[in-house]
Amino acid sequence: MRAGARMSACVVIGAVFAGGCEQPPVVGPEPLGTVAPVLTGGVEVPAAARGVEIRVVPVFDAGGAIGAALAPYEGVPVGADPLLLHRWREAGLRLVAVPERELGRTLAPLRPARLVEATWWADIPSWRALYSGAWFDRLAVDTGAGVRTLGAGRVRLLVRAWFEPMIEGGSIVTGARLELVPQHQVAPTRGTLADLAGAGELRGAGDEGEAFGALALGFGASGEMAYVIVGESPDVDWRDPDAPTGGSAGVVGPVPARVRTLGEAMLNDEPVVPKPSDQGRPTRLPEPVRVMIVIRPRLGLGGRAGGEGAP
Repeated sequence: MRAGARMSACVVIGAVFAGGCEQPPVVGPEPLGTVAPVLTGGVEVPAAARGVEIRVVPVFDAGGAIGAALAPYEGVPVGADPLLLHRWREAGLRLVAVPERELGRTLAPLRPARLVEATWWADIPSWRALYSGAWFDRLAVDTGAGVRTLGAGRVRLLVRAWFEPMIEGGSIVTGARLELVPQHQVAPTRGTLADLAGAGELRGAGDEGEAFGALALGFGASGEMAYVIVGESPDVDWRDPDAPTGGSAGVVGPVPARVRTLGEAMLNDEPVVPKPSDQGRPTRLPEPVRVMIVIRPRLGLGGRAGGEGAP
């Protein structure tokens, strides 16, 4: 990683987003709740632009809609160490590579639950929070290597990204390097200006809690692919959603409560079951909401990789 590299970014919250910091915003927001694909619009990337687009996409997941959409791509090579991808899966994190030209069509059936957030970075030389879950006082999670009880804080996913020479098809090209690691961010304490003055330097995201080092994942990312991260139980088979899970197969009597995985605790909202109405009428159960993280590298080779189905 290049020391002292400068980083620029723009953050726009809404259903359609502007481009990089040096580009004028593209106006044309989609109202929430329409039938338009969750990635309608997008970042208008100039042809020579190079950077990383990251979207946080909360969607309703009744009936396993996300799994049904992403199941065809589970076998697409990501380019990461298979052992680390297995650790991620056991920790409730699934990383799926979807061809950029098919991304819009693949995610089109999903319904956004809240406004989508997008960021555009020229590069990300220092650890930054890609997504943060809800704050908690105490939480038990399955890390894939066992159950841990975490103190006050929240679980979040950190990212670094930069561009470096890579060999592809016998030629040397510029490629994107992505590094990801979950972190238990500890609850912040109220500081003073005197504390900052005595610190010597400001703390970065990587200093704000304990990283789950066994889940640190790095790989060379292709500009022809989009990388989707979701929280899912390791026992769930997207290709056969009706198959019994590991926690219920062969169990006689009540199924013991399952401790949620790290990925589920971070990325999946737990719907609050409404209380019965005073009139005794049935109440509608809220739909589960899951957050997808979509990472789209841009290598500056003609702007958006895309084509048919790309938003």
